[in-house]
Amino acid sequence: MRKRMIIMLVLTGSVLAAVFGFEAFKGAMIHKFLATLSNPPQTVSTLIAASMEWSSQIESVGSVRAVNGANLSGQVAGTVSAIKFESGADVQKGDLLLELESADDVAHLAALTATATLAQITYDRDRNLVKTNAVSQQTVDTDQGNMENARALVARYGLKLSAAVQAR
Repeated sequence: MRKRMIIMLVLTGSVLAAVFGFEAFKGAMIHKFLATLSNPPQTVSTLIAASMEWSSQIESVGSVRAVNGANLSGQVAGTVSAIKFESGADVQKGDLLLELESADDVAHLAALTATATLAQITYDRDRNLVKTNAVSQQTVDTDQGNMENARALVARYGLKLSAAVQAR
């Protein structure tokens, strides 16, 4: 049993000595290689100096943009139906520049106006019926809120419809 143990320890020691010896040898070889390594030769180029006339113009490719111009964007979405200015023309503040297609907006405003009219009729009818206790006061209050909301929508959409892109 001791004999096997001694053989195993000798073999293990030999393997470890071989591994550490190889690593030491490898390190020494790398050190030797790096010690002989030197900087590569530098490239030097020469040119004979001569005088010549300086050109004051340079040709290049580029784009040109106007110093004074305007980018137009509408406050409302829509399709442009008419352009009311000529390219390059001077415009004054308040001049109409673009007209937007308004057929859909006119139809929508008419629908909102009809809704406001119906809300007014319903409110008037229920206001008279509350006197005879045919409807509750809550119904009249709701009708009044609906009528005021419909009127506000008509007013807001009417302003939106009359908006046009103008020079600022």
